[in-house]
Amino acid sequence: MNEKMYPLSKAEYGVYLGHISDRQGTAYNVPFTLKFRKPFDIPALKSAVETVISNHPNLNSRFAADKKGVISRELLEEPIKVKVITSDETDVISYVKPFDLETGPCVRAYIFDRTDSVELLIDVHNIVFDSVS
Repeated sequence: MNEKMYPLSKAEYGVYLGHISDRQGTAYNVPFTLKFRKPFDIPALKSAVETVISNHPNLNSRFAADKKGVISRELLEEPIKVKVITSDETDVISYVKPFDLETGPCVRAYIFDRTDSVELLIDVHNIVFDSVS
Protein backbone atom coordinates (compact mmCIF):
# COMPACT_ATOMS: atom_id res chain seq x y z
CA MET A 1 0.00 0.00 0.00
CA ASN A 2 1.51 3.38 -0.95
CA GLU A 3 1.43 6.47 1.27
CA LYS A 4 -1.82 7.69 -0.35
CA MET A 5 -3.68 4.41 0.21
CA TYR A 6 -5.53 3.70 3.44
CA PRO A 7 -7.40 0.60 4.64
CA LEU A 8 -11.17 0.78 5.05
CA SER A 9 -12.86 0.61 8.41
CA LYS A 10 -15.45 -2.13 8.90
CA ALA A 11 -18.23 0.44 8.48
CA GLU A 12 -16.70 1.78 5.24
CA TYR A 13 -16.27 -1.77 3.93
CA GLY A 14 -19.96 -2.45 4.60
CA VAL A 15 -20.99 0.71 2.74
CA TYR A 16 -18.63 -0.22 -0.12
CA LEU A 17 -20.22 -3.67 -0.44
CA GLY A 18 -23.70 -2.15 -0.38
CA HIS A 19 -22.71 0.37 -3.04
CA ILE A 20 -21.24 -2.19 -5.45
CA SER A 21 -24.43 -4.26 -5.19
CA ASP A 22 -26.30 -1.30 -6.78
CA ARG A 23 -23.79 0.89 -8.60
CA GLN A 24 -26.52 2.87 -10.40
CA GLY A 25 -28.44 3.69 -7.23
CA THR A 26 -28.29 6.79 -5.06
CA ALA A 27 -29.16 5.15 -1.73
CA TYR A 28 -25.72 6.07 -0.36
CA ASN A 29 -25.81 9.68 -1.58
CA VAL A 30 -26.14 12.35 1.10
CA PRO A 31 -27.29 15.48 -0.76
CA PHE A 32 -28.09 18.76 0.95
CA THR A 33 -28.98 22.19 -0.33
CA LEU A 34 -28.87 25.74 0.93
CA LYS A 35 -30.78 28.61 -0.62
CA PHE A 36 -29.72 32.25 -0.43
CA ARG A 37 -31.50 35.42 -1.51
CA LYS A 38 -29.83 37.77 -3.94
CA PRO A 39 -27.77 39.86 -3.97
CA PHE A 40 -25.22 37.21 -3.04
CA ASP A 41 -21.46 36.85 -3.56
CA ILE A 42 -21.26 33.69 -5.69
CA PRO A 43 -17.45 33.77 -6.18
CA ALA A 44 -16.98 33.95 -2.40
CA LEU A 45 -19.32 30.98 -1.87
CA LYS A 46 -17.53 28.98 -4.59
CA SER A 47 -14.15 29.72 -3.04
CA ALA A 48 -15.35 28.87 0.47
CA VAL A 49 -16.83 25.52 -0.58
CA GLU A 50 -13.71 24.59 -2.56
CA THR A 51 -11.56 25.50 0.46
CA VAL A 52 -13.65 23.37 2.83
CA ILE A 53 -13.48 20.41 0.45
CA SER A 54 -9.72 20.77 -0.06
CA ASN A 55 -9.23 20.84 3.73
CA HIS A 56 -10.98 17.46 4.03
CA PRO A 57 -9.01 15.16 1.70
CA ASN A 58 -11.18 12.10 2.43
CA LEU A 59 -13.88 13.74 0.31
CA ASN A 60 -11.49 13.67 -2.65
CA SER A 61 -10.80 9.97 -2.66
CA ARG A 62 -11.57 6.82 -4.56
CA PHE A 63 -11.94 3.22 -3.44
CA ALA A 64 -10.22 0.49 -5.40
CA ALA A 65 -8.99 -3.06 -5.08
CA ASP A 66 -5.30 -3.86 -5.32
CA LYS A 67 -3.91 -6.94 -7.11
CA LYS A 68 -4.81 -9.09 -4.11
CA GLY A 69 -8.40 -7.80 -4.03
CA VAL A 70 -7.92 -5.68 -0.89
CA ILE A 71 -10.13 -2.59 -1.03
CA SER A 72 -8.39 0.63 -0.01
CA ARG A 73 -9.04 4.36 -0.05
CA GLU A 74 -6.73 6.37 -2.31
CA LEU A 75 -6.52 10.13 -1.90
CA LEU A 76 -6.70 11.98 -5.21
CA GLU A 77 -4.62 15.04 -6.01
CA GLU A 78 -6.83 16.83 -8.56
CA PRO A 79 -8.70 19.59 -6.70
CA ILE A 80 -12.48 19.47 -6.76
CA LYS A 81 -14.06 22.47 -8.44
CA VAL A 82 -17.55 23.74 -7.69
CA LYS A 83 -19.60 24.11 -10.86
CA VAL A 84 -21.74 27.25 -11.28
CA ILE A 85 -24.92 26.75 -13.32
CA THR A 86 -26.95 29.75 -14.44
CA SER A 87 -30.54 28.66 -14.90
CA ASP A 88 -33.99 29.26 -13.45
CA GLU A 89 -35.24 25.99 -14.95
CA THR A 90 -32.75 23.49 -13.53
CA ASP A 91 -34.04 21.01 -10.96
CA VAL A 92 -31.34 20.76 -8.30
CA ILE A 93 -32.23 17.16 -7.44
CA SER A 94 -31.54 16.09 -11.05
CA TYR A 95 -27.85 16.65 -10.23
CA VAL A 96 -27.90 13.90 -7.58
CA LYS A 97 -26.41 10.99 -9.48
CA PRO A 98 -24.69 7.72 -8.55
CA PHE A 99 -21.04 7.95 -7.54
CA ASP A 100 -18.31 5.85 -9.14
CA LEU A 101 -16.24 4.90 -6.11
CA GLU A 102 -13.51 3.39 -8.26
CA THR A 103 -12.71 6.70 -9.97
CA GLY A 104 -13.88 9.19 -7.31
CA PRO A 105 -14.20 11.80 -6.03
CA CYS A 106 -16.85 11.15 -3.38
CA VAL A 107 -18.29 14.65 -3.32
CA ARG A 108 -19.86 16.99 -5.90
CA ALA A 109 -20.84 20.61 -5.43
CA TYR A 110 -22.93 22.91 -7.60
CA ILE A 111 -24.06 26.50 -7.30
CA PHE A 112 -27.28 27.34 -9.14
CA ASP A 113 -27.42 31.03 -10.05
CA ARG A 114 -31.10 31.92 -10.38
CA THR A 115 -32.79 35.24 -11.08
CA ASP A 116 -33.83 35.85 -7.47
CA SER A 117 -31.75 33.35 -5.52
CA VAL A 118 -28.66 31.20 -5.32
CA GLU A 119 -28.80 27.50 -4.39
CA LEU A 120 -25.89 25.40 -3.25
CA LEU A 121 -26.05 21.63 -3.69
CA ILE A 122 -23.44 19.45 -2.05
CA ASP A 123 -23.76 15.72 -2.69
CA VAL A 124 -21.50 13.42 -0.69
CA HIS A 125 -21.23 9.63 -0.73
CA ASN A 126 -21.96 8.08 2.67
CA ILE A 127 -18.67 6.15 2.62
CA VAL A 128 -16.82 9.42 3.40
CA PHE A 129 -19.60 11.21 5.27
CA ASP A 130 -20.33 9.46 8.52
CA SER A 131 -19.10 9.44 12.10
CA VAL A 132 -16.05 7.28 11.29
CA SER A 133 -14.67 8.77 8.08
